[in-house]
Amino acid sequence: DHNPIHIDLDFAKKSGLPDVIAHGMLVMAYLGRALTNIIQQTVIQEFSVQFSSMTQIGDTLTCSGVVIEQINNDELKSITLDLVVSDSKGDKKLSGHAIIKLKNS
Repeated sequence: DHNPIHIDLDFAKKSGLPDVIAHGMLVMAYLGRALTNIIQQTVIQEFSVQFSSMTQIGDTLTCSGVVIEQINNDELKSITLDLVVSDSKGDKKLSGHAIIKLKNS
């Protein structure tokens, strides 16, 4: 993404921002890495996000998730996670979900 709002301070200021902003895909990548640090990538069936607000350079981000659904039948075993990335003020930067396939036992 070569949008000047991410790399050109003068352009960012002319757009009403105090500084350049982080790429949204970078924030998504942080969430993806947090997820794959605890879950094998091969069992992630779906991963999607919606961007909520701009991330300022230097923001401290926290990735979190909660299980909202569990499917456990003969044909499918999976969990669905609600995912969020927030800054240190608690402002949501993006939200998303993931579907994780569990092993059949």
